[in-house]
Amino acid sequence: MAPFLFAALLCLSASSSAAAVPPSLPANLTILHLPVENLVGAENLDPRFSVQVGWTEERLPGTSCYMISVAGLLNMGLKDFTGRMTAETFRLHPYPEVQITVASLVPSVPLKRRFAVWGVYQAIYVMAQNNRFVRSFFYLSWEGNRVGIITYSRTDLAVALGNESTKTKTNLATTFGSAGISNRTTVLEKPGDDVAFSNPLTAQRLTLSFDFKTTPLSIPEAFLTPLTAMVYAAQFDKLLKIDPFIAYPTDFDAQIRCDFHNRRRQTRTPNLTYGWIIQALAQIPREMLRERRFSEVTVVMKVDDVPVGDAFLTKGRPVGADLDTAASSSIIRV
Repeated sequence: MAPFLFAALLCLSASSSAAAVPPSLPANLTILHLPVENLVGAENLDPRFSVQVGWTEERLPGTSCYMISVAGLLNMGLKDFTGRMTAETFRLHPYPEVQITVASLVPSVPLKRRFAVWGVYQAIYVMAQNNRFVRSFFYLSWEGNRVGIITYSRTDLAVALGNESTKTKTNLATTFGSAGISNRTTVLEKPGDDVAFSNPLTAQRLTLSFDFKTTPLSIPEAFLTPLTAMVYAAQFDKLLKIDPFIAYPTDFDAQIRCDFHNRRRQTRTPNLTYGWIIQALAQIPREMLRERRFSEVTVVMKVDDVPVGDAFLTKGRPVGADLDTAASSSIIRV
């Protein structure tokens, strides 16, 4: 397949100076507590972090839930993992039916971004695991105290598809670094095939090529496996050269290995960084939807037309020498 060129664009509405108000909660919520031993995804997930889920009976489109989760984790994953974020609502223009709202429950204290990243991942994971794509409330707790809430809800399509004159387009690459975000609604646009993603800090460009195989994957495997790797990569400096790793969602039968191209570590620039990995992984579910092919795939990453990395999304769990590590972690360094 010819190299796939892309740019992740954001349309940002006018910022609001008022603190976001957590959504009102239905009286008939079904509450499911997820103990910390059942939380998966990030190797450095702190045992003091936990999640509770409040389900409703209002159904949401599954594809839109998956895609807004990918887009939200891409947006947050490229920012400072140790920073804080004020309340934000994410909408994805090609899949406008569902929105995610992330908010702090501590007055005047912005939510730690790593809690939001872990929370969105846990949210879409438990939705997929239970095949329950409904309006939901995910309470984030730290040391037993509720600190934040993530809501999946139906979008007001008249608002989501509007063309407000106050919107401005910003390349997602500008989110590299530690700048905070204001209270706002972020509308994530569909990447364009004729524009390459660039990093303004290095003036480099990333292109991707996809080689689909014949072994099929389930839809949860196709989405959750790249997302598991994205959550892991989000904890690192985005300009840091990667250490190769394997990631897999612990309740599903697929894995992804992220490595240097042909397993040869680059000794000079350009390098395969965690920022590039996050960008590339986010494109895998989108490309599968576009091709209508949910199968094993090899992704070759090029920076300034130089092959720097490969991602291998395959069926099955890690085997052999990796088994001891696999028993206790969803991340294996290779």
